Parts: sequence; C-alpha cells; structure tokens
Amino acid sequence: MAQPVVGNEEMACPKNYQSVKNSIKLKNFPTFNLTTVNVRTAKDDTQLQYLVSKFDLRKLDIICMQEVHRIGNDTVSIESLYSKSVYEVYWQGHKKFHRQGVGICVKKTKHINVIDVKISNNARVMTMIVRIYGFLIKIINVYSPTDSANRQTKL
Repeated sequence: MAQPVVGNEEMACPKNYQSVKNSIKLKNFPTFNLTTVNVRTAKDDTQLQYLVSKFDLRKLDIICMQEVHRIGNDTVSIESLYSKSVYEVYWQGHKKFHRQGVGICVKKTKHINVIDVKISNNARVMTMIVRIYGFLIKIINVYSPTDSANRQTKL
C-alpha cells in the first residue's frame, strides 16, 4: 500500500509502521469458509449426503441451510462421497410435516468445535456457538417467511 502524498512530500508515519506492515502476512492466518444456501429439500439422508459431498468439493467448513424439510430436531454425521471428510448436520424442522426448517452443517476438523446448539420453538430459527481456531463465534441461521405467507406466520 502506497504512502499518502501531500504535494511532493510524503506524510510522516509512526516509526514502527513499516516493521508491523512487513511482519503481517495473510498466508500465515488460518482461514475457514462459511456460507448460506437454500437447499430446497434435504428430507432424507441420501439427499443430505449429496449436499454434504457438494459442500466438501467446494471446501466449505460451515454451511447454514434453509428449507431442509426435515421433521423435528436432531443431528447426524455424514461422510462425503468424494473424500473421507465428515460433516455434522444439525437441524430444526417442523414438528409433523416435511416443510420449512433450517440446519447448520459443520465439517469435523480439529480447528472447529461446536460448543452449543440452541433450538427454538420455531422451525425457522437456529443458533450455534462454535470455537474456530480458538475464537468463539455465534452463528444465527434464520429463514424468513415469503411474501405469500399469512400475516400470523410473518409475525
């Protein structure tokens, strides 16, 4: 990054600026990939394994999913078809029917640990606390109703 210039003279910077700037290299920082996707349906384990395998191909670590269409709330471990990667899938769905629902899919690695999963009474909201490389992160997955939903559902 170039120094700001005023006229023909460079602005003064703190003496340690150059040493700090040169010591920070982005390749030294750990990374993870987090995304959100409307899966449209994942009501059986075969569909879920297909999704997990696609997530694995794209090297995704945490995926917030909407419209999982699974009943109740639960957790399942799924192995990718393309590698030995295993993902833990947590979901919150409708109590009786295959509709609505959200889920969070987390790749099992030594750097990502699920601390807590909060399930609400609503099949559209789910929160998770995850420790990633020592940092605590709270993930909130919300799937809002569409415009065609009735007013009571939107409230």
